[in-house]
Amino acid sequence: MLQTTVRRAYTGGFAGQLVADGPRRAKPGRIMSDAGNAMSRAFGWLGEEPNPGDPQAGTANVATVEVGGDVFFGVLGQPTSYALFGTVGDTLGASNELPEGSLGEFFDMVTGMIVEVFNETTAVKNIEFGNGVAYVSGATTAGENPQGVPVGGLVTFTGATAPAGMTAIPNARVVSGTAAPASAAGDPESVLVVIQLTQ
Repeated sequence: MLQTTVRRAYTGGFAGQLVADGPRRAKPGRIMSDAGNAMSRAFGWLGEEPNPGDPQAGTANVATVEVGGDVFFGVLGQPTSYALFGTVGDTLGASNELPEGSLGEFFDMVTGMIVEVFNETTAVKNIEFGNGVAYVSGATTAGENPQGVPVGGLVTFTGATAPAGMTAIPNARVVSGTAAPASAAGDPESVLVVIQLTQ
């Protein structure tokens, strides 16, 4: 994983990386969305398929997931566990997006994970310890997401209610804060923070 962006706040790692010792739980899932399958995005449960290695009846099934799915499944993590696929026109370029059909590792419990969070507002946003975490689902409308946060992209919120149209991640909270620059319509700004997922 090569660094491609210089951020305002140093978080000590890359999006999707685990940075704190403690309880963690991840589940495997087969990615069925054709784009936007980036590290630290939220994915939702889509269904199940037979294990491709042994598709006989009665064998274990593998969950299928899609970025921004309505029923939260987990946050895609562990970027160093996957092959780098490069970018269009540059097979050696760094990539943090998995192709459709990949088997990913999705966390629903972790003590500390670096994630990319977007500012869904047109003002500077202070992201603070204890803020809740939500994501843009496939059902979020353009009116509810005027800055164009990508599907599966994480946003933070204070209080008990996620922003309109966003899906709250149960028991997720920010554990290292920073300030996010103001976003323009169709051009959301993002920063890296550490979140905790508990059960």
